[in-house]
Amino acid sequence: MIVPAGLWAVGDLAFVDKLAERRALQEYPWLEEEYFARIEDLGRVFTRLGMELGSKQFTPVTWVLWAKKPAEVAL
Repeated sequence: MIVPAGLWAVGDLAFVDKLAERRALQEYPWLEEEYFARIEDLGRVFTRLGMELGSKQFTPVTWVLWAKKPAEVAL
């Protein structure tokens, strides 16, 4: 039996961690305090789901994040 692979991707405002978020909120006054994805937190979540998180930063505050789960062959 083959367990299907999966892929999740999003482009949005994100930060590596809470400290990076705080710094950006101070540096960019147009940012409003709201929920922002934190890459370190998402990495732990996707690891628990058997997925690997990837990320690429495009501006100081925007990222494309993706997680992939490889197909598995169950014996």
